[in-house]
Amino acid sequence: MTSVKTESAYVVYKMGKLLDQSVSMLDPLDFDEYFVNGTFSKFATSDDIGPLLGFLSDVVGVVTLESIKSLDEVSAMAAARDLNMVASAVTKFGVPMHEFPHLEELLLMLAEKTNEVPTDTVFGYGSRNPVGSRQRSFTRTEEEALFIESFSGGMNSLMATLAGLETIQSMNISDSRYAPLVKESAQYLYQMQKAILRVRKHITPDFFTHQLRPFFDPKTIRGKTYFAAGGAQMPVTIIDLLLWGIEDVDRTYVGYRNENLRYLPRSYRSKVEVIMGRPSVLKSIKTQISQPLPSSAVPTVANTIESLKELADQLIRFRGPHLSVAKANMRIRQEGSVGSGGYDVSILQYLIKRTKGFKNQLALVQQAISQGSP
Repeated sequence: MTSVKTESAYVVYKMGKLLDQSVSMLDPLDFDEYFVNGTFSKFATSDDIGPLLGFLSDVVGVVTLESIKSLDEVSAMAAARDLNMVASAVTKFGVPMHEFPHLEELLLMLAEKTNEVPTDTVFGYGSRNPVGSRQRSFTRTEEEALFIESFSGGMNSLMATLAGLETIQSMNISDSRYAPLVKESAQYLYQMQKAILRVRKHITPDFFTHQLRPFFDPKTIRGKTYFAAGGAQMPVTIIDLLLWGIEDVDRTYVGYRNENLRYLPRSYRSKVEVIMGRPSVLKSIKTQISQPLPSSAVPTVANTIESLKELADQLIRFRGPHLSVAKANMRIRQEGSVGSGGYDVSILQYLIKRTKGFKNQLALVQQAISQGSP
């Protein structure tokens, strides 16, 4: 039986998951007690920055550059996860990072050791976050725990979808394994849709906007601006890339793609380099049907194209609830507000429109096949 989890493309994603699990188990800075006993959350959610400044002085201040230099890469990822929680709490009070040069220098050194950006990402906040009492949380609420789970759980499903689509990227459209791989990839995407529906059901716009969103403002570190952890950073961007985005030169798309790919871990960025060296799924299909198909292959190819249209529908159904959540939050914010990724709701509308365009291109391919010409 065809399964994306038996494909070679899945191995790197699985190794990344195991790495994140290893990171989640580590506490190289001995910060566990501050998250377990609620000290950090108490300081982070206070209206007074004083206690947090004390934490920066008494706890972060004793973390030396020498101790950071001695960390291995996995421990450095755990340290970056924890220090970025502190940095995000500072940002909530509107204090620029340059006023905390020691913290800034620690984050930059950790970024160099991990080959990642010196700020929080969905990987640090989600899949590298400990579970249970050790969970790194700003508010220690059930709502935030669900929000964190939406990232970590969503990543588990997403990596299977990516592995399936990466496998078909170089596959002949008449291969009998093609359509089953696409359909399985769509099923994993459906699991992500269920996660965002749980978020919409249990996390109100009021809670997210007023209690959680203040911790997800951009940070400027040594003159460079970095956006906070958010849905835009999840590798759903790679789905668009695989399906239709490799050859695309639209300025809006390329800007969005490049901005969010830089927040990915090194293993994912390496994957993107490989993916970018091949034609997109859409380009590959158009190239293959430019030559006459054997009549015996037509039913299989038709099934392949139909499975891709169904996957496009599933991607739209995933982004639909995300769009409704974003709109609900924006309605109670000031005009001109943007999400944690630096975008307003129009980017989701744009991506849905582009996905519909991909589906329309597939319909034209179907028409060409039925007419017996490219």
